[in-house]
Amino acid sequence: MDNQRTYVARDTLGNWVTRDLPRGTWKSLRNDVEHIDGGKFEFCPPEHVQQEMENLLNWHDEHIKGGVPPDVQAAWLHHRFAIIHPFTDGNGRVARCLATLVLLKARWLPLVVTRTDRDEYIAALRAADNGELKALVDQVGALQRKAIREAISLGEQATEESQAFDSILNAVKSKFSQRKQADQKLRKRAITIADSLFKFANGSLEAKSIAIEKALKEENHRFNSYAASGANASDKGTYYYKQVVECARHFQYFANLHVYHAWSSLVMATDRRSEILVSIHGIGGGESGIYGCTGMFFTKDQQENETQISNFQPLGNDPFEFSYTEDGTEVQRRFSRWLDNVVMKGLQAWQTTI
Repeated sequence: MDNQRTYVARDTLGNWVTRDLPRGTWKSLRNDVEHIDGGKFEFCPPEHVQQEMENLLNWHDEHIKGGVPPDVQAAWLHHRFAIIHPFTDGNGRVARCLATLVLLKARWLPLVVTRTDRDEYIAALRAADNGELKALVDQVGALQRKAIREAISLGEQATEESQAFDSILNAVKSKFSQRKQADQKLRKRAITIADSLFKFANGSLEAKSIAIEKALKEENHRFNSYAASGANASDKGTYYYKQVVECARHFQYFANLHVYHAWSSLVMATDRRSEILVSIHGIGGGESGIYGCTGMFFTKDQQENETQISNFQPLGNDPFEFSYTEDGTEVQRRFSRWLDNVVMKGLQAWQTTI
């Protein structure tokens, strides 16, 4: 707040006015917020701020001693501080800083809320105002996963952006050295889990294709639906490179198709070819031990001996992620729910193109 000298507020007549910003002291005037729908959320009155802040510190200390998970601690502290709103201005910034401190102490990454995250972030805060903290805890977790994906992709990005020959050569040497030292058990376990998800996805999409084909045949005997796939390290495993990379860019991470890449596809062939594609691949440069799954929908049209891709869209709010340290059965249970959601969104997208 060092560079902020003033703040904007409404006076008692409802007019917007600019006032000097007091720093280093609790608020002396009410600073309630007006929602877009015309409602008002009332924060802690100035006369109760000191006691409420002492309560907040005591409760937070109990959470630390009780071993409350970092994402729950961060969400609770952020929201509790925000509804006290102890300062005249800048309370949101301070709340996010406090949440970041909790996460950093647990060796997590900072809480960063971008413009694209703003709507879900505000909605989670409103839900917490109504006593439902889970949405904010989930939001903290989602932002952590996003930050981790970006962090483990930075090395690859830095290598791509570097143009100095010596830097590139040293990076290549370092990568070869790291690969030689990588624990082969890590790779084998991650691949085993990925292979099981690939097999599960194939079976699930195959079952859905049978039901879809039956419905399409009733409409037109030329229409059909089927499932296709490409296993890791096979010739088909290299298909759909552009679509998978584009989907990973949408979710802001690096898809490592050299470590692992397998895909399963649900095809609906009517007047045009539509596909729901599920890709399983590595995340980040090198052997990070973290794999991801993305779902996407697109249509294909044949024009002058060239295939045109259109209506491309990633499916779901986040990629599915797993690591070599997880239990394979638990990963498949989570994957099953994620896959059902992706296929449902893909079918809804297909419906809009018919």
